[in-house]
Amino acid sequence: MVDKSGTIALTNDIPKRFIALISQSGTANPTLTIIRNDFSGTISATRNAAGDYTLTNTLPEFTNNKTTACINNSTNYAVKFTGATRTGNTTISLAVFNLSGVAVDTYLLGDVLQIEVYL
Repeated sequence: MVDKSGTIALTNDIPKRFIALISQSGTANPTLTIIRNDFSGTISATRNAAGDYTLTNTLPEFTNNKTTACINNSTNYAVKFTGATRTGNTTISLAVFNLSGVAVDTYLLGDVLQIEVYL
């Protein structure tokens, strides 16, 4: 952090980040192309049902009230609605819907997924 005088102070408010491109086809589990991973655990993705996915960390690093998650739509496919929500210390739920509000597969094609945990 830099104060008004230009002094740099080291702080612990830098978040841990996970950034990946996420893709999914048919009824297969999503694939993650990891760009950055500051977490100690391994993060994987599974398909639960059409448009319903779970990211799971092998360690409990998604701290309550300190974790944010989002998906930025790529330009590789039709317009869609996406959502990402922390559902536990090891899980993030993802949802994908078409414009009619129907949960769908095969709409994730290189979308940017980002998870941040503020210490």
